[in-house]
Amino acid sequence: MNLDPAAYRITVVLAPVDMRSGYSRLSSIAAICLGINVDNGQDMVVFISTRRSICKVVWSDSKGPAMLTRRLHQGRFSKFLARIDDSEGLSVSVKEFNALLDGEPLFVQRTDIFSKF
Repeated sequence: MNLDPAAYRITVVLAPVDMRSGYSRLSSIAAICLGINVDNGQDMVVFISTRRSICKVVWSDSKGPAMLTRRLHQGRFSKFLARIDDSEGLSVSVKEFNALLDGEPLFVQRTDIFSKF
């Protein structure tokens, strides 16, 4: 298994998800809600539980699908705020992805087309 986040587009799902779900259910949520086909080998999708104590990452490589489950010893994963017109997913960099998995707060500055005027 090759876990190289730099080789993938990483999307964090903003809505909390039931963590009893496995790879099939989570990849279906990504496909239906975000239009992301995790099985294409280009995307990683991060899901956070309702209590923010567990996160699951789903992706696929040339050998097959994979899922990583991360539970922190202490603390919780970040809460996310989004405008009502934002999509249900948030694209993040590899550095932000690694910080998120370590339980650090995730700060992503969003820009819109009107900020130039």
